[in-house]
Amino acid sequence: EHHRRPSTLTPGQAGESAADFAARERLAVRIGNLHLLCAPDAGREVLTPPPASRLPHTPEWLLGVANVRGALVPVVDLALAFGLERIDARRAYLLLSGAGDGTIGLLVDGLPVLQRFEAAARLSGVPPHPQMLTGHVYGAFESNGVVWIDVNIQGLLDTLGERIAQLPG
Repeated sequence: EHHRRPSTLTPGQAGESAADFAARERLAVRIGNLHLLCAPDAGREVLTPPPASRLPHTPEWLLGVANVRGALVPVVDLALAFGLERIDARRAYLLLSGAGDGTIGLLVDGLPVLQRFEAAARLSGVPPHPQMLTGHVYGAFESNGVVWIDVNIQGLLDTLGERIAQLPG
């Protein structure tokens, strides 16, 4: 009798819970002194930030819209949105997230990287986080003394999109 092994493990196949499985590999981004994790596919593309055209009557954190290969994409400075100070030593990158008309460019500090976290590194409870992340935090991990907050990037994009849509104009 021939058994075919699945090419990818799904939660439960290796005796792991869904949370442990989801914790395996995350996209790690930095915004100021805040360290965020999101789904590995949360960032569609990373690029050098193109110039953004400022829009009148918009919050400071909405830097404007940028032309990304012919599509106008809102550019959000997450440091400003979260009320954090940017760390100047790190180069800023634009992380494109979302799809189609829902694409938003997120300005992050340094290059986002895929990072693995063991279930044992998971912290209990939710660490303090910016108000805009409320309701979008799954949990947190600690690695080498750094706390990484695991977020639902789609939830954050929805919140940013709602705030942009509510602007007068």
